[in-house]
Amino acid sequence: MKLNLPVTQVEHTYGDDVTLVSTTDAQGRITHCNAAFAELSGYAADELLGRAHNIVRHPDTPPELFAEMWATISAGRPWSGVVKNRCRNGDHYWVVANVTPVFEDGRIVAYMSVRHRPAAAQVAAAEALYAELARSREHEREAAPPRPLAPRPMHQRLTLELAAGLLAVVALAVLPRGLAPPAQAALVLAAATGVLLWFQHRVAARVRGVSEAAARLAGCDLAARCDDERARSLGTLRHAIWLANLNMRAVVHDVRHEIRSIAGAADEIAEGSRRLAALAEQQSADVQVTAVAMEQITRSAEAVAETAREVDRAADGARQTARRGGQSVAELLTTVSAIERATRAAAETIELMEDIADQTELLSREASAAAARAGEEGIAYAVVASRIGALAHRSRSSAQQVRQLVSACSEHVAEGSRRAGAAQADVQAAVEAVGCVADRLREIATATDEQARGVAEATRAMARIDEAACSNAALAEQSTGAGQALQARAATLARAVAVFRVGG
Repeated sequence: MKLNLPVTQVEHTYGDDVTLVSTTDAQGRITHCNAAFAELSGYAADELLGRAHNIVRHPDTPPELFAEMWATISAGRPWSGVVKNRCRNGDHYWVVANVTPVFEDGRIVAYMSVRHRPAAAQVAAAEALYAELARSREHEREAAPPRPLAPRPMHQRLTLELAAGLLAVVALAVLPRGLAPPAQAALVLAAATGVLLWFQHRVAARVRGVSEAAARLAGCDLAARCDDERARSLGTLRHAIWLANLNMRAVVHDVRHEIRSIAGAADEIAEGSRRLAALAEQQSADVQVTAVAMEQITRSAEAVAETAREVDRAADGARQTARRGGQSVAELLTTVSAIERATRAAAETIELMEDIADQTELLSREASAAAARAGEEGIAYAVVASRIGALAHRSRSSAQQVRQLVSACSEHVAEGSRRAGAAQADVQAAVEAVGCVADRLREIATATDEQARGVAEATRAMARIDEAACSNAALAEQSTGAGQALQARAATLARAVAVFRVGG
């Protein structure tokens, strides 16, 4: 026998309205368990499925009890008993276990176990039985304690009891003839009356009780209880009806529990679907507004891009004009340089003229001196020499005036050259600034084009989002319909099992 350790001898209690349900295959492997069974045992439902049912066996439960159970259910009959089960952490809990074979095509294919909380007296009796069986094993006695492992079938007990009564009547009927006929008839009548009373007490009354239990079961009243009187006539039949009642009660209880869960989930789904539909509708409206705004932004970006391109073209024209202005200034500087060189040549010519005037004046003085020495003969030469001296003086005066004019012209030419150089530098700076502005405008135009493309892509994305929002709204409506259908089916299922009365 499987020995599950450790044990703590700490008892877990639970309510009288809690029903623990599990089903196993023919080999005893768990195929289904309800939430109450999993919670009380301390295992998760997934951990129990596929495991042998003896995973919850407590070492204190005697093997003789399980031997009796298997002998009974293997014969196709239901079994009930008080069992001590082990929790995962070593604690324990008591149950009244009711195991019913499940048939298919006349063969056992599974077992259904329905357990409920035993009364304190039942637990005390079970503990006394466990102790007695333990002592029996310790003393290695072959005889088991006085407890039938498998009660005799009901039809055999009824047959034996009825045969005993009929034999008594027959025996009285064939008594020795020593008795007077009235006395013999009275004995036979008394025996027959006894058999009738026995039948009324042991059979008819219990048949009435069984009929009432079957009627309550047929009337969907699952709240009835049954005393364990399987040892009595028809007790096994009544117990079987009660087991059917118990199994149906467990199923209805679990179905109602699941219905409440389904109804709650359906309510949540329906509410969530309604909120989703509302949000999807709001999202669709927001997307449409955003799409309109994106379209306006697209048009604005395209207008800005076109303006940037026009400004770029104007900047290119300004840069060309500035370049031409720079070329004109450069030509002006060349002309000024030529004038400056001509001015310097004029100054050199003036110097030559002054030198000629000096030499002429010198010749005039020499001629005057020669005329003076010649006397009257030199008077004419003296007049000529005087006129030549005056002419030389006037030539010097004119040369000085021209020198002054040339000097002033040179100063103006130098100032013009300086200013032309400054103008050329300014024009060059303007050309560079216009080029920089043009470059930035091209960058702005490129960025604006990219922005326009991005906005266009965003607009297309918003259109796709709008389509998705419309699809989500449709799906939300479908989900709402499905949730409402689920609510309706849960309500129908609840009404279907509402006729069953399980008590509590």
